Amino acid sequence: MNQSQKVLAKFLRNPTSLRYSEVHKILIEFGFQHKRISGSHNIYQNITLPADISIPIHNNDCKDVYKKEVAKIIKKIIKTR
Repeated sequence: MNQSQKVLAKFLRNPTSLRYSEVHKILIEFGFQHKRISGSHNIYQNITLPADISIPIHNNDCKDVYKKEVAKIIKKIIKTR
């Protein structure tokens, strides 16, 4: 198991344990594109999803609710693979 797989496993077990920078790396690995920044909101797009993901960033981190939502989306992507 390489480092990125360990970080992903840790994230899926406990999404609140990671900082935003690690969540960003996971999103990029799963084919999301960092589309734009609108104020404090970072917008991510994936062609397989009907809507974009918006994550507000404050003090170089995001709230746990957004991390949990990203974890749900990543789990769905893993199931469809």
